[in-house]
Amino acid sequence: MRPGEYGYFEGDQLGKPYDLRLLVRLARFARPYMPLLILTSILILAATAADLLLPYLTKMAIDRFIVVQAREVVAAPGTGPGNMALLERYQHLLRQTGREGHYFLADTDASRIDPRDLHRLRTEGLIRPESYYLVDTDSPAAREVVREGSYRFRVFPKLAAIATEDMSRLSREDLTRLRSADIAGLARIALICLVALLLGFLFNFFQVVFLEYTGQRLTHDLRQALLTKLFNQSISFHDRSPTGVLVARVTNDIQNLNEMINSLAVTLFKDAFMLAGIVAILVSINLRLALLTFTLIPPIVLVSQLFRRSARDVFRDMRNKVAQINAAFDETVSGIRIVQAFRRETYNQSRFGELNHENYRLGIRQIHVFAFFMPLIELLSSIALGLIIWYGGISVLRDVMTLGAVVAFIGYAQKFFQPIRDLAEKYNILQSAMASLERVFSLMDQQTTLPRPESARAVPEGPGAIEFQGVDFEYQTGEPVLHDVSFRVDPGQTLAIVGATGAGKTSIINLLLRFYDVTSGRVRVDGVDVRELDLEAHRARVGLVMQDVFLFSGSVRENIALSRDGWRPGEVEAAAKAVNASEFIEALPLGYDQPIGEGGRSLSAGQRQLLAFARVVAQDPKILVLDEATASIDSETEKLIEAGLERLLSGRTSIVIAHRLSTIRRADRIVVLHKGRISEMGSHDELMARGGLYHSLYQLQFRENHLAGPSGA
Repeated sequence: MRPGEYGYFEGDQLGKPYDLRLLVRLARFARPYMPLLILTSILILAATAADLLLPYLTKMAIDRFIVVQAREVVAAPGTGPGNMALLERYQHLLRQTGREGHYFLADTDASRIDPRDLHRLRTEGLIRPESYYLVDTDSPAAREVVREGSYRFRVFPKLAAIATEDMSRLSREDLTRLRSADIAGLARIALICLVALLLGFLFNFFQVVFLEYTGQRLTHDLRQALLTKLFNQSISFHDRSPTGVLVARVTNDIQNLNEMINSLAVTLFKDAFMLAGIVAILVSINLRLALLTFTLIPPIVLVSQLFRRSARDVFRDMRNKVAQINAAFDETVSGIRIVQAFRRETYNQSRFGELNHENYRLGIRQIHVFAFFMPLIELLSSIALGLIIWYGGISVLRDVMTLGAVVAFIGYAQKFFQPIRDLAEKYNILQSAMASLERVFSLMDQQTTLPRPESARAVPEGPGAIEFQGVDFEYQTGEPVLHDVSFRVDPGQTLAIVGATGAGKTSIINLLLRFYDVTSGRVRVDGVDVRELDLEAHRARVGLVMQDVFLFSGSVRENIALSRDGWRPGEVEAAAKAVNASEFIEALPLGYDQPIGEGGRSLSAGQRQLLAFARVVAQDPKILVLDEATASIDSETEKLIEAGLERLLSGRTSIVIAHRLSTIRRADRIVVLHKGRISEMGSHDELMARGGLYHSLYQLQFRENHLAGPSGA
């Protein structure tokens, strides 16, 4: 990994921002919740339909009950046969007056006549220019108003008509009585609007609740699947994967998906249905004006494409940078003691500041992209509004369209551009979510798990014999760590492994526990290759105590018991007492129920080591592995566990990596490693007699311990 890189796949070039394959994979997690998603979709459609209904109700209110005008149509004697044929064609639109050759044509119906025919009827004088309000004389209240003001009304057998300019001369009372039917119609429209709003509210409420529940369940399942994948990855994967990056995958990226499901999915689905509905309604109202409005779609698509391309890399780079910031921050906080001890504060702050500044610059780029796109969409929306007012206004003057239709057109046009604005405003969510989805599935596609046998063999019930046969091993290809390592540890024996730092001691432990697989050779336990064993059952037989003890943020009892179930009363206490850990535990305020905090930082190194030994005693393994287990404890703590360690090793096959003379001399056999090869092997006395590398290491430590005092022996 190059300096400054914090992610094992953070710098990878990711694919398209809309990848259907990723969405299909996500849909597999949503399959159990498909009935709820279908119900949610129906609710979204219903809520959108209620929303689309409001402008159309406005059109109905204006055209049917507010601006109600009609033109007189007169077929005078001598009207040519062509014009009479036109009148016959549109007879169904004409209001009969009961007088021969006299009709009225409502403006709402005039818009349904072919504009060329309408123009001909006007120029030929069949449609008069004056506008009238038609009165239904079947209404007693209307008849009374007509009778009282007969000089203002033109009375026909089937109806009465008053010029629109004369209506202003009527008293308020007469006008109210005259238009009582219109007022009742407006009340019905208002009631329908209220019902539509209430239903829309209920539909939106339940779809939000159902979708939120589904989103939470889906992300819960996805997070669990991702965590299971991480648990199943090999140690090599975790060795090269920064903790901050993995934390970002499980937390931030999953949360981005949840946000996409709960907000963006609804927006896209609702907006798609709304756009389809608006297009259909606009075309049905007036095809020409609809086509004129749609001429702005190509520029919008072009602008959106430019925006998408400009924003895609910015969002992706920001995700990468945030992950790098997380990893750098996690590294600094985790190693804060080293940072302060070696006075690296300035260096770490400088490095973090560079990452933070790069993220700031990316944020400014994002602002520039949005600052260009959003006003441009608003400009196109305003142009569309201007076109509607211009063309619609002319059409109203020519009676080709009604005023209500133009008002509805304006309302639908504003709704038409709203989805585009929504997409722009939530494009960052989409980009972040798609990038997060790609990263999550990239992580889930990592194939670094140890190969499992198709039919794993049961762990043998043997006493725990260990055998390495011609083992070669390398962490990185071409960089061997172990060369032709062969040894055997008989049941109940203790093998000590000594050697300089980097000789390969811990690598042997990693292979025994099958954290890694050998490059060549075999590692056998009770005569069976560990690669053929059930991995979990095999590791359950091996107890591991390491120099760097990891404790969980729980109680002392939980850290001794770990995940084992079925504890009998007193077993945890007995395990602690066996390694002389009970004294300091019982001195804690809450004893075994005392919380120890993250990593057990409230405990000393020696106390943490005692808990690690108690943990192994509680596990009661067949094989015991001590990897520098007493290297970091003081002599007083070592004396506490000395007797317990003898009982722990007794009757168990053990491998001990140590530098303490007392621990090494206790071993039945000693393996001396040098640069990944076995240099010497034998008992302490045999190796001392040979005067080889072990003799030199022993004498060197003996002199160091002698100078340090007897406590070091």
